[in-house]
Amino acid sequence: MASPRYEREAVLHRHTRTVYAISVLPNGRTISASQDGTLMVWDQTKGLVQTLRGHSEEVNCVKLLPDGRVVSGGDDCKICIWDLDVERRTRKGAVVRPVLTLVAHSDWIFCVA
Repeated sequence: MASPRYEREAVLHRHTRTVYAISVLPNGRTISASQDGTLMVWDQTKGLVQTLRGHSEEVNCVKLLPDGRVVSGGDDCKICIWDLDVERRTRKGAVVRPVLTLVAHSDWIFCVA
C-alpha cells in the first residue's frame, strides 16, 4: 500500500518567534499560539485576519471551547478566554483583547484541555 502524498496548501508568516500550538476553528480558519506572546487567526487564502493580545509572555497552548470561544494559556500564568465573534465588529487585522483573563496559577500553563 502506497503512502499518501501531502501537499502544502499555504505558508503563513507573521509571528516573530516559535509557534507552540495551533487549533483549527469550525469556519476552517486556524489559530496559532506563539512564543512572541500573541495568538493569530489565519485564513488560508486571506492570510492574517486577527491578532489576539492579552498575554505578557509566551503563549504555550490554545483550544477551541464547545461554545465557540477560544482559551489560551502561557508563561505569564494567565488563562485567557477569547470571543472571536468580535471579528464581525472589527476591521481586518485588528487587535482583539480577551473577554476574560484568569490569574490564579503560580507557574506556567502548558496545556488547556
